[in-house]
Amino acid sequence: MYKNQRRIKELTPYIPAADIFRIYEREPGAAFLDSSLVNELGHYSVIGRCPYLKLVKDGETFTINGRPETETTFEDYMREYLNTHEDKNSSGLPIVSGAVGYFSYDYGRKQMGVSSGEKDLVTVPEAVLTFYDCFIIEDCQEKRTYLVSNGISADATTEIGAMEKAIREFTEAGKQEGSETGEKKESGNRMVTENSHREKFRIQVHPNFEKEEYKQAVDWIINNRRKKIDVGYCNFYDGEKHQRRYFLNAVNIGLGARIVKITDQTKRFWGVKFLSYLMALISLFFERKLYRMHLKINGEHIRGRIMTVCIGSAWGYGQVPSAVPYNGWLDVSVIYRPELLQLVSGLWMLLQGRILNHKVVMPYRTQKVKVLRAQNASVDLDGRLLDRHFPLDIGIMHEAITLIIPN
Repeated sequence: MYKNQRRIKELTPYIPAADIFRIYEREPGAAFLDSSLVNELGHYSVIGRCPYLKLVKDGETFTINGRPETETTFEDYMREYLNTHEDKNSSGLPIVSGAVGYFSYDYGRKQMGVSSGEKDLVTVPEAVLTFYDCFIIEDCQEKRTYLVSNGISADATTEIGAMEKAIREFTEAGKQEGSETGEKKESGNRMVTENSHREKFRIQVHPNFEKEEYKQAVDWIINNRRKKIDVGYCNFYDGEKHQRRYFLNAVNIGLGARIVKITDQTKRFWGVKFLSYLMALISLFFERKLYRMHLKINGEHIRGRIMTVCIGSAWGYGQVPSAVPYNGWLDVSVIYRPELLQLVSGLWMLLQGRILNHKVVMPYRTQKVKVLRAQNASVDLDGRLLDRHFPLDIGIMHEAITLIIPN
C-alpha cells in the first residue's frame, strides 16, 4: 500500500541503532527492539517512531488511539485493517511497515478458552499494537543502518532528511564533547561513542548442553512421561502469623545449613558453586561445632548436643542416601559429635553415600518431625536459609506434584 511513497536510505557513516535511539528515547510512543547479541542469534535492531495508530485490548475494553471503540472488536478491527492495508516487503529488511507490540499469555489463554486460577497481580493490557510510519533498522552483522519512511505522517523524503539531520547534529555534538580515544562522554541526554557500546561490552552466549541433549529434552516433553513425587513442608510461626515453606530435597539444621550459608558467601570467590560447597564442608566439618537440640521423631524425644540433622525426601546432599521422593516418607539422619579419626572416615563415607553406616549417625524414617529446639543453629530448605523460628513442624505430602522426567 505504501510502496510508491516509501523511501529507504542507508545511513552513512554507520551508526548503531542503540546510539541513535538516544535521540528518540523521549519521543512519545517510540519503540526499540535491540538485538544486543552480535552473533548468529542476533541480526537486526529496530527503532519504530512516528506512531499513527495504537490498538489496545484490555479485558473487555478496546481503544483506538486512546478512544474507546464499541462498534467492533479488537480482532475484527485488526482483521479488517490488515486486509485493507496489505503491504509487500521486497527490500530484504525485516520490517518496513506495520506494528510493534505484544500479545500477552493471558490473551492467548482466553483465545484458547483456557481458564486460570491465578490472581491478576499487575494491571497490564492483554494486547498492544502500535503502527509506525518510520523505522530505523540496523543490520548488526553487516554493520549497516537504514532509514525508512512510509510518508503517512509526513512526506517520506522530508522525513528521511529530518532524521539524517538530527543524527548528524547529535553525532557532531558528541564528537565535540567526547575524547580523542572514543571513550563515552555524557552531556545531558547526549552520548556518542566512536567505538559503539557493543564493541566495548561484547556479550557471548554459550549453551551448557549439546544439540543432541537439547533434542532429547524436547523428546521427553513430547513423550510426556510423568511421575508424581512427594513434596516436603515446614510449618512455623514467625511472630506474626503461621507460615509454610516447601522443599523437594531436604531440610538441614546445624552444620549442613552453615555449609549452605558459607557456600553462598564464598561462591563468588571460588567461582564454582560445587568447589565453594566442598571447601565449606571440609572447613566446617573439622570444626565439629555442636548445637543443643530437642527433636521428636516417631514419638521419641531426642535431646542432646548434635552436630547436624538432615530431614530429606530425596538424597539430601548425601546425608540421607536412602531417601526416595515418591514413597511418602521422610528419611532423617542425626549426626552427633565424632572423634577426629571418625570425622575423616565419616567425610569419606558421606562422599560415597554410606554415611548412615557411621557410628555417630542415627537414621530414622518417619512422616513427621517436630523440631522443638535447636539453639543458635542455622536452618535451610533446599539451600534457602530460613529464619530461626522454633518449633518447626516438618512433614511430607505424598505425590503432591507431577513432573515430566527423562526416559
